[in-house]
Amino acid sequence: MKESLSNQTASNQTASNQTASNQTASNQTVMIVRSHDAVDLLLNVHAAKHLAPFMRCEQSLGSASAELDRRPSSVAYWVGRFLQTGLLVIAREQPRAGKAIPFYRAAADEFQVPLDAMPPGTTEEFLHGARKVMVAEFASSVERAARHHFTEGISVTGHARRGISINFIEPKDGSTSPITEWWGHVSLTKAEANELQLEIEALARRFTADHPGRGRSRYLMMIGLTPTTTR
Repeated sequence: MKESLSNQTASNQTASNQTASNQTASNQTVMIVRSHDAVDLLLNVHAAKHLAPFMRCEQSLGSASAELDRRPSSVAYWVGRFLQTGLLVIAREQPRAGKAIPFYRAAADEFQVPLDAMPPGTTEEFLHGARKVMVAEFASSVERAARHHFTEGISVTGHARRGISINFIEPKDGSTSPITEWWGHVSLTKAEANELQLEIEALARRFTADHPGRGRSRYLMMIGLTPTTTR
């Protein structure tokens, strides 16, 4: 009964703080989320991971805990918060001797958070938080690999276009560096930019696909393209 009451509370809050779910052409429901508590949960990666099993199908507390490899008491905490904010509903209850087992599901197939519903600073953190972590890891990995491979030092030479060029001194034994790195501005037509974007996306699909087998090592790859604006 306690969970049923929580579900009723969630439904009331959903009606007052969030736009009703819309049915898409593919029968996928979409919920526009504006409630601060619900937005905080959706933009919290740790919290959102606990919502993932319920996005796929109905789950009991036990089955969701097993899928997440978490203690039921830990998952129960998040289930309670999802119910209170209307992100989760009780889909059905399975009768058994004693107390029935509730099965939960996400209140929609897709949750959308408008940018103006995000707390101050959240948008920037959402857009750049993970990128900052990856850039930092990339930089530290490059440094470790460079120290191991480029043992001779740094070369500074003149450059016809840039004025000066700074590079690592290549090893005398002719060995190839395991690092490839380049960044800078390029001048492209719209057609060329579209072509390059497609090539980058194709590379990402090719090399991020799971290829089981021996002899594979872990690499960090960063590729991207963005237009720049001038002030």
